[in-house]
Amino acid sequence: MAFLIDLFAQYGDHIVSFATIIFIICGGLKKWFAWLVGLCSQVVWTTWAIVDQNYGLFWLISFNVVLYTFFHFRWLKEHREQLAERASEKAK
Repeated sequence: MAFLIDLFAQYGDHIVSFATIIFIICGGLKKWFAWLVGLCSQVVWTTWAIVDQNYGLFWLISFNVVLYTFFHFRWLKEHREQLAERASEKAK
């Protein structure tokens, strides 16, 4: 466990950056969980920015929140359309 703490202390910014890229890709692929995990990862980024006093990260955080929210509403709209289409096919 100490190894993981040391690893994150040394490479935490790289780990969080890589995770953010993965979640953005999953969001673009419309994975249902990506927007939620992506929004939660912004809490980690916000904490990192405050602790490190790197307030320039708030632009990145704000952009990602908008992006994940957009992905969520796009996925939700398409999901509802698919459900309505399936319901109309069953009704025939």
